[in-house]
Amino acid sequence: MSVALGFDYGRARVGVAVGNALTGTARALPALRCPRDEGGWRALGRVVADWHPDVLVVGRPGGPDTPEALLEAIGAFAAELEQRFARPVRWVDESLTSRSAASTLRDARASGAKNWRVRPGEEDSLAAAEIVDQYLRDGG
Repeated sequence: MSVALGFDYGRARVGVAVGNALTGTARALPALRCPRDEGGWRALGRVVADWHPDVLVVGRPGGPDTPEALLEAIGAFAAELEQRFARPVRWVDESLTSRSAASTLRDARASGAKNWRVRPGEEDSLAAAEIVDQYLRDGG
């Protein structure tokens, strides 16, 4: 496996990131609207076609207070990814990725490395990059 495409699922947006096992690095890509129709899935398909991933990595919250409906939606999203793109789906515990992504953005703004405006989906894709990083660290 050399290329992993990671996803941080949300009801409005899906954070997207790509990682490379050879370099052990991951980077955020632009987030996408949550695919609810064929147009949304085509947009996601273009990302898959652009990066040719060997594996798709989906974050799944591990906390006991995660709503069952959200877990079901994430499961349905992962199943649809696997079916549409004929690539294996791997799971990563994403319990703290969104909090960590928010902290990263806050630190970047405080240091002046980032302007104060956070674009919609930016935090989601940073969380996806952390999901891919975790997958690669675990030997993905």
